[in-house]
Amino acid sequence: MAYTQMYTCGPSHVLPTIGSLADSINRTEDTSFFDFFCSTPEAESIRATFGEVAYQQYVEQALVSRQARAARAAEISKELASKRSTIQRWITKIRYAYTETN
Repeated sequence: MAYTQMYTCGPSHVLPTIGSLADSINRTEDTSFFDFFCSTPEAESIRATFGEVAYQQYVEQALVSRQARAARAAEISKELASKRSTIQRWITKIRYAYTETN
């Protein structure tokens, strides 16, 4: 289905400008994500079936879940770094204690 045909099938009866999705949610730094995500068959079928509002909500939810996964990955990385530094401190203390007694 062509780009304009998908929009004319929706209930909004308005053709948005190209890139309006990224502009409307003020996330221009994620335009490559939106370009990829909007080209998926799931996004196209949601837009064609349920209209533009459901499509916008779908893309917004995908962005939120992507950001949540990134935040969780950063949190896990921070926890692992903290554990590594604690273990390194213990090993250093044991090494110093062992070398001082010999």
